[in-house]
Amino acid sequence: MQAGCRCFLSRPTVVASERTLLFRKFGGPTTIIKRFARDVDDFRSMILPQSAVDQLNRFFTVSATSAQLNQNVFSSVSSQVSVEVMTMERSLVRQVVDLFSNRLTENTRNLLANCDSGLCEQPGIFQQISNSPSKSQFTSEKAIRFDFDGDTLIAFATSTSEFQLQNVRQEYQIRKCKRILFVFKNCRTETRHREFPREFSDAMRHEWEAFVNGKMILNFRLNNANLLV
Repeated sequence: MQAGCRCFLSRPTVVASERTLLFRKFGGPTTIIKRFARDVDDFRSMILPQSAVDQLNRFFTVSATSAQLNQNVFSSVSSQVSVEVMTMERSLVRQVVDLFSNRLTENTRNLLANCDSGLCEQPGIFQQISNSPSKSQFTSEKAIRFDFDGDTLIAFATSTSEFQLQNVRQEYQIRKCKRILFVFKNCRTETRHREFPREFSDAMRHEWEAFVNGKMILNFRLNNANLLV
């Protein structure tokens, strides 16, 4: 794929229908249909081999998108996800991945650029960038490189996310009594509550990372539905 081109990746079973959709999108009255046909021809497509499609489906597996958060623990949850998928000549990999230095960590860029096996993966890096009583913020990323037929496929998802931990609410009881006529005692039990800050445990971190990982995968699959099954 070339810089500046109107390009799209596809898989063998859907490329023809995608070009038809592009034609309809740019189509119009019969008098100008030829011009729109030329517009469609300006698009360049690359058909990924099934092996590359299989790697994307495996790495961005739909089974990981079902992770949920405990609503009694996490609140004010938000996440912003961005995704990329591209192919390039193998000799250009380092040049391309360095273009994303503001989105991918150096470790991930080096992993993608120096992949001797032809298949390298960064399953997930999660970094906490702030931790305050009001909210905790994380950045995260996952990436894969797959080489095929002299070309390289690179796909990744990045996220910025935040949440607030709910306070721990503890219930306790007190017994209150008062005398009646200085002889009898009337007693009752009252239930009360108190709250204190919740600690972010390893189990909670694991739950949060699974949730954000699912969000990244879901976003990737939605944005590349033509490549994934």
